[in-house]
Amino acid sequence: WGMSGREVQEGDEGAAPAHEVYANGLLQFLRPAVQDVEERLQATFDSQADLARQVDRVLMELNKVIGHQPPPSLSPYVHKLGNARKRITSVNSTLVSIRTRLERIHHQITGGRFPLES
Repeated sequence: WGMSGREVQEGDEGAAPAHEVYANGLLQFLRPAVQDVEERLQATFDSQADLARQVDRVLMELNKVIGHQPPPSLSPYVHKLGNARKRITSVNSTLVSIRTRLERIHHQITGGRFPLES
């Protein structure tokens, strides 16, 4: 840890500068955690997308039922499902933001030299 770039290069003419060695070491250390977060993020994103499709399907069915004979007891539930759909959309937006931040951090650590593995 205490070696300078010059000390690393004295023994080997082709050795990478210390900052590259440090970045590579840090990347190797953090890679499992980043991959785990990425996998969980993708699973959550997929789950949210599936839930959004199911909510849309239920909303369409309920709107058909309400169109034929409007039962007053279903209207609040249709409204609640609509609100749930809005929250799902908000969570998806947050997940996309988190993924973008992770990709930005990865790019800063690696300088774009190593692709983020999915």
